[in-house]
Order: sequence, then C-alpha cells, then structure tokens
Amino acid sequence: MLVVGEKINTSRKSIADAVKERDAEFIGEVAREQAEAGAHYIDVNAGTFLDQEIDCLCWLVEVVQNEVDLPLCLDSPNPKALSEAIKHHKGEAMINSISLEKDRYETLLPVITGQPCCVVALCMAEASMPNSVEERVQVGAELINKLTDQGVNTICGLSNISFGLPMRSLINRNFLSLCMNAGLSAAILDPTNKQLMATLLSTDMLLGRDEYCENFIEAYQGGHISGLS
Repeated sequence: MLVVGEKINTSRKSIADAVKERDAEFIGEVAREQAEAGAHYIDVNAGTFLDQEIDCLCWLVEVVQNEVDLPLCLDSPNPKALSEAIKHHKGEAMINSISLEKDRYETLLPVITGQPCCVVALCMAEASMPNSVEERVQVGAELINKLTDQGVNTICGLSNISFGLPMRSLINRNFLSLCMNAGLSAAILDPTNKQLMATLLSTDMLLGRDEYCENFIEAYQGGHISGLS
C-alpha cells in the first residue's frame, strides 16, 4: 500500500505562507515529518498561486527533494505546471494527473511517455464530469486502453470522502479500510496521523499483505502508530 503524504499543499495557510516567503526550512520540516512517518511519496501542490504556480511548484520540488530522499507526487490541474515541474525532479515522479480532457491529455502524453513515471488518471472526459458509476468506468477504461496494456493500480485522495462532515478522521479511517479491502493500491493522506496509519497498517496485516506482521510491529515499536483515543 503506497502512502502519498498530502500536507505540502498551498490550500493550507501555513504552507501557502511558507511558499510565498520561500521558507525552505519550514517546507523541509513538513516533508521530513511525513517521510519519517512512513510516506513513500511526498505530494507537492501550489495550485492556489494561479499565475505563479509554475515557479512555486518548481521551487517546492527542489526544496523537498533536497530535504528527503523520496520521489514526489507532482499535483496540479495545470498540465504546463506539471510539464515544467518534472524537469526539476530527480528520479521517477508521480504525475497527478492526466484525464481525457483534450488539452491536458495532449500536453501531458509526451511528458509521461518520454520518461519513467507513475501517473494518476482522473476518470474525467472532455464534455463534463461523469454523473454515474458507469460513465466513470467507461472513461477509466478508455484511459487505461490509451495509456497502457500493463496492470493498473488505483489511488484516491482519502480526505475528499469526508469533506464537510463531522468526525472526519473516523470517516477517513473506515473508508481507507474498506477501499484497501476492495483493492486500493495507494492513497494521498496524512502519514503523521498515527491513528490513520494504524488503520492502514493493521488492515494491510489482516489482508495478509504484511508477512509475519513485520511492518505493523516495526511501526508500533517506533511509535509511528497509536490506537483510538
């Protein structure tokens, strides 16, 4: 189960302030905390800066990779920002995201086929947001056929499920467990949330994916997970 650390996103005021002030020390600390908590990728998103997004995203890529030895999830709705940011990335990045929207697809296709990378594919077409499960499956199938004839993994932005609801943490934990049981491969989440990581690791263990329970035990002994308070 891949964990993509979600915290370096300029929709969070502290991150937006740090990017605006070019506070590399603060951004590095947030990246390091997520890496130490068990993240496999660090998400970087500067989407709230609009006209400055390209410069801000490229700066985030360099700052975070100078701090942690992890690949990044380059997260933007702007294909030009993704195209520029990946030039600053060392190693194999994750691109978030491509879709069947013509401009995005045509701009990003040469980027993702020109170098090794992971790609998040949104089940969105040119006309409009799919309104039913069947429409999303149809779009997803077309993307898969266009992009690859190999195996396909799935990823979700976990906290989206609980937006606007009370007890978000509880909802997120239970949704994660259900999704993992249904075959989810990866999630964008907060790896410093010890209760959430406890749910992830215990579910992985109960599904038989953690040989001899080593990952769960190691996380417990290292103080990276905790039970419900």
